[in-house]
Amino acid sequence: MEEIARGGMGSVYRAYQVSMDRTVAVKLLASKYTDDQVFTERFLKEARAAARLSHPNIVQAIDVGQADGHYFFVMELVEGPTLAALLRDRGRIP
Repeated sequence: MEEIARGGMGSVYRAYQVSMDRTVAVKLLASKYTDDQVFTERFLKEARAAARLSHPNIVQAIDVGQADGHYFFVMELVEGPTLAALLRDRGRIP
């Protein structure tokens, strides 16, 4: 897995989903939060909320769970610049 982003609650990695023969993004909750029920519930709630959305402009949620003490959220991998980079480079987007 290759780290592609890092945020306040964890990191996002590029990974390969063998069962579906595709590249995905996997968000892992930072280990310092895995024993904190508030953070784990928030993490799971975010993933489940994303799974209820279906729109071409929203990243598709694929899976969420816990394995070997690590909380994960698997989602569609969208290649290209981040929204932050686009705003920085182009300014406001209509």
